[in-house]
Amino acid sequence: MERALVHDVALVFGFERISVTGPAGGQAGVFRALADAGVTTDMVAQRVLDASGLMELSFTVAGAQAGRALVALRGSGPHSGVHTVRRDGPVAKVSLLGTGLRCDARVAAAFYEAVSRAGYAYGLAAPSATGICAVVREPDALGCARAARARFGLPLGEAVAAGLVTSAA
Repeated sequence: MERALVHDVALVFGFERISVTGPAGGQAGVFRALADAGVTTDMVAQRVLDASGLMELSFTVAGAQAGRALVALRGSGPHSGVHTVRRDGPVAKVSLLGTGLRCDARVAAAFYEAVSRAGYAYGLAAPSATGICAVVREPDALGCARAARARFGLPLGEAVAAGLVTSAA
């Protein structure tokens, strides 16, 4: 089994989180409306809200595309099955970078514990072999990155210390 090695914490600002509710199976209509409007989604999560099959679909988009996404979803009407549309932003992505991260559940646990202990609530999360990413409220992002760096013994880094970050396209 590959050994997990943590290298860095990355921070990217400039996203908006959008959530829609509707019937299970309505995801195709949501993504069709977004595609027709030229909106690219990033991180996606879905959950069933109740026994009737009502679902919530949340995703991130680049901040510059958020307005188009809202217009497309609110105008998609009954063919998409969208009941409500909510904008939860701005948000940032905080990512723990390394190798073999998916192979060691302790790394993900330590990352999310650091975020939680620092008092930050995270929304969407996505683990992979080379990164663990969490979406947090933009005002909380620097503190979250600092907490993750401290947890893994990483130096603060000039960009994080100065509040300099990458921006979504």
